[in-house]
Amino acid sequence: TEQISELKQRLVVSRKQDGRCCYDPQAKRELIEACFLPGVSVAKLALAHGINANLLRTWMTKHQRQLLAGDFRNDQQRQRRLSR
Repeated sequence: TEQISELKQRLVVSRKQDGRCCYDPQAKRELIEACFLPGVSVAKLALAHGINANLLRTWMTKHQRQLLAGDFRNDQQRQRRLSR
């Protein structure tokens, strides 16, 4: 629980004029990675960190897409090197 409270404190760095939060990229990444651990409830994790579960799900989806896009780019680069 100490890790949760420490991460929760680092997560929100400021608020925009319209009230929306600005999040620390490193803390956000740590939270996203914690969601992919076996047996973790995304809803409980979101609640413990004071954010909406749907927002956390959106972050997870974007994170997965970025990882897949990176893997795809790396595969293309490898194939180009091999075909030379």
